[in-house]
Amino acid sequence: MPAPTALTLDVPDAASHGNRGAGSTPPDTDWPAAAGATLAPGVLQSLRSFRLIVRSIKRHFQHVQDATGLSGSQLWCLSAVHVSPGVRVTQLARALGIQQATCSNLVETLERRGLIERHRDPSDQRAVALYLSPEGTRLARCAPEPVSGILPDALSRLEPDALQELNTLLERVIALMGKTGQPARPAT
Repeated sequence: MPAPTALTLDVPDAASHGNRGAGSTPPDTDWPAAAGATLAPGVLQSLRSFRLIVRSIKRHFQHVQDATGLSGSQLWCLSAVHVSPGVRVTQLARALGIQQATCSNLVETLERRGLIERHRDPSDQRAVALYLSPEGTRLARCAPEPVSGILPDALSRLEPDALQELNTLLERVIALMGKTGQPARPAT
């Protein structure tokens, strides 16, 4: 299945632009305005920046996968347990900034792979503490940096004022897109 295109262009038929073949692009004087695809230069620059960020993240996670056999989120989870042995799933979820159910799924996957072990807390049998297995420790020690991913690493190196400004702008973009962090509801 081909990947969906980011922009569908409404290019006038060949008859209205001389005798060009089907699928050819109108001359520069008509294009892209004739196709309804004009975007302000600042918008194009932002789109290029977002694409570069996404491509860079994908490349980093592919490198992580190739080096460790783990996804980026699995490695981040493994590394968090490595630096905080005995952590509980609720604490781990909070530290990673993810939902507890998502964290539980990550932990279960890593446990099935023999990388994380669960141990009951001797002082409270209801509580389960997480530890790395020897293989989990080996992977955590040899993992490519930054283990949290290149985007969290870059964001953490921004000055606090710059990070706040970025967060404010991203929140505005999200609001303009009509997103609130809630799952999309199917159209009825």
